[in-house]
Amino acid sequence: MCSWANFYRRLANEARERAARASNVSIKDKFEAVAKEWSALAVWAELKRSSPSTATEVDTREANRTWAS
Repeated sequence: MCSWANFYRRLANEARERAARASNVSIKDKFEAVAKEWSALAVWAELKRSSPSTATEVDTREANRTWAS
């Protein structure tokens, strides 16, 4: 069974591929933004899986760092 982090990474990769195929710049930007959000969620899921007792504040900071990039 695959982890949620891997599932979210696959969704991020799909969004990146769709962004690469998009001819409309606005649509391309939206897919790239969605890919960043899925990637951030993958990071969060990985952190939760590796240390479920960690406070969500730490998880949120890591996700925000990924979104900002």
